[in-house]
Amino acid sequence: MAVLHPESGNPSVSLGGGLDVLLGGEQAEGLRWPAFARSRGRMARRALEEALPELHGLRLLSWDRSDTAEVPPQAVRAVLGAARRGGGTVVVDLPRRAGGEVAEALAQLDLALLVVPAELRAVAAARRMAAVLAPEVRDLRVAVRPAGTPGAPGGGLAPDAVAALLGLDLAGVVPYDPAAVEAQETGTPPGSGPRGPLARFCRELWGRVASPGPVPEGEAEARGREEPARRGDLFRAALGDAWVPAPGGAAA
Repeated sequence: MAVLHPESGNPSVSLGGGLDVLLGGEQAEGLRWPAFARSRGRMARRALEEALPELHGLRLLSWDRSDTAEVPPQAVRAVLGAARRGGGTVVVDLPRRAGGEVAEALAQLDLALLVVPAELRAVAAARRMAAVLAPEVRDLRVAVRPAGTPGAPGGGLAPDAVAALLGLDLAGVVPYDPAAVEAQETGTPPGSGPRGPLARFCRELWGRVASPGPVPEGEAEARGREEPARRGDLFRAALGDAWVPAPGGAAA
């Protein structure tokens, strides 16, 4: 999504970690999430961008696999507030777990995509998750991944049926892209091939989503003022095992 955004130079921020590996930049110089664990209050956008690794034209904030430090919700608020400030687009990759830091990230989103395989078991798990996420984000949509083996989808639920069962708008169908699978071995950004199915999906989705523009002064800091740790506890209580689904399940 970040690679195919029509505007360039926008940071892609990963809360789940691993995107630097995907892009072949695990050794790239720059700060990772643990370095921001003590961040509070207002942070300058330019200072944040200059501190992050730059990979394939993207500013990326991922996780340091050698550090197990926790990043508190206040730090997430400061980082995302800085990334959003001044306009542009920030793409956040959320992990499959609940917590105050995830709740804080959700409170900052303009649009959330719930990626769900077109299978009944996955939809059942996603339905519980969607019921909890919907009140927490401004715009929650579902992106459906076809059932069947990669490259040979078959059976499963129709994308429109998945969206109807979840009560969400359909953002699109995430296609299988053989080139994207091969790109993982070389650190090439997925979807960077302009004619590939994944690139088409991303361009079409961006075309349907209006850019929210710059965040008004103070709004980034004002979002998520409800205590994020408490919201994280509510997510865990409401979702239970649905937040960490079985393989093939849904994830925000």
